[in-house]
Amino acid sequence: MYHQKTLDPTVDVTILRDTPACDSPVDFMLRFSRMCSHVFHLNLGNVCNMSCRYCCLDHSHQYYATPESVADTIRKAARWNFRKCALVGGEPTIRRDLLHTMQLLTASGINEITLTTNGLMLSYPKVVASLVNAGMRTVHLSIDDFDPETTVWLSRNPRCGELVFKALMNLMGTPGVETFLYGVVTRANVAHMNNYVDSVAALKPISHKPTVIFSGMKPAGSTSEDMDRIFLPLSESAAAIRAAIDRGREVGVGVGFKNIPNCLMPGYEGYNLDAYLIESEFNLITGAYGGSVGSDRQKNGKTCGRCRWNEPCTGVFSEYTRKMGWDEFESGGVRT
Repeated sequence: MYHQKTLDPTVDVTILRDTPACDSPVDFMLRFSRMCSHVFHLNLGNVCNMSCRYCCLDHSHQYYATPESVADTIRKAARWNFRKCALVGGEPTIRRDLLHTMQLLTASGINEITLTTNGLMLSYPKVVASLVNAGMRTVHLSIDDFDPETTVWLSRNPRCGELVFKALMNLMGTPGVETFLYGVVTRANVAHMNNYVDSVAALKPISHKPTVIFSGMKPAGSTSEDMDRIFLPLSESAAAIRAAIDRGREVGVGVGFKNIPNCLMPGYEGYNLDAYLIESEFNLITGAYGGSVGSDRQKNGKTCGRCRWNEPCTGVFSEYTRKMGWDEFESGGVRT
């Protein structure tokens, strides 16, 4: 049973840091971060057409945003001069009113629209064309592996391995749309990161090759159901991501990361999305920014206070440290 999402005066927003929190900013990460700056996230609900094993959302209580609440959020965001919006879920493309929502955005002057999606519906060229006509200019596409069998297993959708790659090909052949790829690093795909980068290098897009952002797992939501089969220490994820970044340098693919603390990525701080962006909350009534998003994280290891990147660090998920402790972070902490 789906429940209506209650009206909320706050939205998640992404803000560009005044100064990057790294010694050597990376050009493609700077460009990506500027595109993502001053964006408000329009949450359309947590209903989805996949059931990913690593999903961090709580699907025991499924909800959707009513058309009335969506329109109200758009009106209020426009009054605060937001001109960029990221459509997020759940899965935005399964909503019948998605095109109408995009039309409301553009009519309100919010004409830089990013779609965050698993891509299944984008496997149909007509859907891509209609979304572009409605104002879609950027796509954040979730692809965890270029191996179809692993993709099917992680998504628990037997057609995902087929449809998501059709979606990618459709996007690569569509003028006026820039695509970024997101992959969550799990035990199932950690050994495939370099192959992932090579597969991106082999793409033949009309304009840019996609930038890739690899993310550490969030130990929440559906993840707990398959923890033993997909969970791995963040230090192992970090090692694979470092190798993928190096491979990306060799083959001309931009690779960044998120949800991995810098103490596990020494020398790679410029590839950390958190070095450029702050995730916060914005009150659409008062115009006030709230605290950083991520109250379920902590930074209280023995070496955290001495780490030079402590301020921009988003911390480690509390559930993770309850399971794994702090040793792997303290052994690699970046001191001042």
